[in-house]
Amino acid sequence: MNNLGHLLSMLGEMDAAAPLHEEALKIRELRQDLAQCHESLGGLSQVALCRGKIDESLALSRRALEMGEQHFGKYHPNTTTCLVNIAAVLALAVEELYQFGYWLWPNNLFSKGLAPVHSQRPFPHET
Repeated sequence: MNNLGHLLSMLGEMDAAAPLHEEALKIRELRQDLAQCHESLGGLSQVALCRGKIDESLALSRRALEMGEQHFGKYHPNTTTCLVNIAAVLALAVEELYQFGYWLWPNNLFSKGLAPVHSQRPFPHET
């Protein structure tokens, strides 16, 4: 089911792909299979991103990262793929902010909640 969702996503059929990923996630959550849940969340994140739902995509990607870290460990390739997905979502968010006239200065990112918490300390030249 999840593979069909991925195929439909690649074909641009997001409306058809989303329910397949959701159903696969429900089944995998019932089985408590973190490895497979992690994959379904990645598919749902991709669908949300393609639909322009950046906040939803970011939340799903972060949830997939948490599951990946729990199941695979912090440095496993599947877990690092989640980090790449989060970076892609954030890059798209920054691009969208830039298109709407926001300068790419960190304070603008902080006010939109897009910067990671550990980045919210002053730069060395600001102390």
